[in-house]
Amino acid sequence: MTNSGVLDGNGKEMYEGILERVISSLIGKERLVKKGRYENCKKRCMYMVKGKMEGWKEVGFVKRLFN
Repeated sequence: MTNSGVLDGNGKEMYEGILERVISSLIGKERLVKKGRYENCKKRCMYMVKGKMEGWKEVGFVKRLFN
């Protein structure tokens, strides 16, 4: 699925999976370098779970994105 709230350089809607991961990564990075107000993890790692997938195309896309 795409989101019309953020467009790429060609004016196309961004995929929600990419937006979720980018935002989560930025939040997690702040916690990992201990610049945030709260400490996220004592082991200095981040674990993200992709909850609901919208069919086999999204599953394949996310698999290719993170492999």
